[in-house]
Amino acid sequence: MPAPGDLIALDIEKPAAGGRMLARLDGQIVFVSGTIPGEHVTARVEFVRGGVVFARAQSVDVWSPDRRADGADRDCGGNDYAHILYGRQLTLKRDLVEDAFSRIAKLPLPADVRLHASPERGYRMRARLHVDAGQVGFYRQASHDLCDPMSSGQLHEGAANPLAGTDGLGTVPGRLRDGDGAVRDSEAAHRASSDHTSERPRWVTPRSSPDARSPGIPRPTCGSSGRRWSV
Repeated sequence: MPAPGDLIALDIEKPAAGGRMLARLDGQIVFVSGTIPGEHVTARVEFVRGGVVFARAQSVDVWSPDRRADGADRDCGGNDYAHILYGRQLTLKRDLVEDAFSRIAKLPLPADVRLHASPERGYRMRARLHVDAGQVGFYRQASHDLCDPMSSGQLHEGAANPLAGTDGLGTVPGRLRDGDGAVRDSEAAHRASSDHTSERPRWVTPRSSPDARSPGIPRPTCGSSGRRWSV
């Protein structure tokens, strides 16, 4: 069994649920991030859990033609597939659905799964953010480290509006803007982040009236609860 920190050579086989890809090392299952099926990579073991190895690609020795230079922070906001051409992303997601039905549910599908593409950017109309020491952001994958939510490219223009008064992940310079253009004192947000009386996230439902700047799109609201911001 490899140990955390070990470098291992792997042939990537297929997608696995959760954003990683499946490979095998002498029969041992390894889930690898930052890879594409068909690639040969050198990966570093991150941790071992329940007899399963989790690793991250350190170098790609044989590249997939579907790999692209994305520049995204793959650990911020669920960008696990950002390094893969979008057409191949859809194929991998279809494979995951078919595998879930045939291998897990034992219910083979009668026909190929048809996926309907969505915009690659600006498709999230709602998000839950976290506040820590005056900073606002997503949690980086498997950690409590904040990352810049705007860098993910996922937030719809309307959902990003409450962050217009911040400088991204940096210290909130004064106030957070809500969906009506009004502002909230960032010191109040910081005090809310220290209030442990309620740790339940507050999910904010978009208003029913459309946003004049985005016809037909409900205007989002923003609010806080405990150490979290919802937009």
